[in-house]
Amino acid sequence: MTGFMKVLSFAFLTVMVSVGAYSQSPKHAPDFTLKLSTAKETIPALRSGERLTIDVEEKNISQHPVNLGRNKADLPYQMSVLRNGLPAETTEEYRRITNPNPIRTPNADPGVMLFMLDPGESKTFHIVLTDYFDMSQPGYYEISFSRGTDQGMADNVEVKSNTLTVTVLPASSTPAYSQTSQQPFTINISTDKQTVEAGSDVYIRIKLTNTSDQAVDCTSWYTNALDRRYIYDVLDENGKSVAIPGDHPELGGGSIQFCELAPRDSTNTGSRLTTLYDFTKPGQYTVQVSRYIGKSAKEGVVKSNIITITVLPAPPPPAQQ
Repeated sequence: MTGFMKVLSFAFLTVMVSVGAYSQSPKHAPDFTLKLSTAKETIPALRSGERLTIDVEEKNISQHPVNLGRNKADLPYQMSVLRNGLPAETTEEYRRITNPNPIRTPNADPGVMLFMLDPGESKTFHIVLTDYFDMSQPGYYEISFSRGTDQGMADNVEVKSNTLTVTVLPASSTPAYSQTSQQPFTINISTDKQTVEAGSDVYIRIKLTNTSDQAVDCTSWYTNALDRRYIYDVLDENGKSVAIPGDHPELGGGSIQFCELAPRDSTNTGSRLTTLYDFTKPGQYTVQVSRYIGKSAKEGVVKSNIITITVLPAPPPPAQQ
């Protein structure tokens, strides 16, 4: 083989090795994070017919500038909205945009929005979720977004947001009842352990008492030891929710136990809060639960008393002998 042919063969082999290495290169870590929030997150219920705006904070967690550009004609994010564990109904606008052969709105701007973020910098986008999903039906809505780092590329990584939970009541519903106003039942919560070690499971007891002269609904819906017929408000000592972010496949499905409570009777159940709430940091936590009145929730919401749970640091592991 001549010298020229040896060089050519070596160059060809080098190119093949380089291409092979590139095609099998591992996916890189995400360059940014997505964090969802909403002004209505702390309100017991979102009224039907209102617009729900989700604030999406994108933050550059890399050491280089990141381009957050996107096509104006497409959905800004992949959106997951579940109502009582099932996909929520989409709007005509959502179906128009996601149609494989979409009908573009006349005079619409088909361009691309470009946003560059420096390392550590963040930008918040405002998404009117009700433009894409029908949230007029009462229920529990779980909302999460995702977006790829390099759409269409082999090393694309799908970045997922935290999960928001919003409770929707009919527009005609009355405000939530307190424990001192007229109501068909009361809720009293307690715990056997007001002080626990970090990392331990946290359980509460829930006593539902019928204070009316007719039967009330006391149906439970348990998923992973958490009764999801109740709405939980678990806050740390700074007043911030400690709900565990992200998807929760362990909460899918569950067991429904139908129940009617006779006048003046009580029922005692319980829930494991650590199924969905983070008690791993030492400190004081407040817990309150609430529940719809009636099967359709048209009468409002009843709130429980508030209890405090203290979390102590976990003991150090025993010394090695």
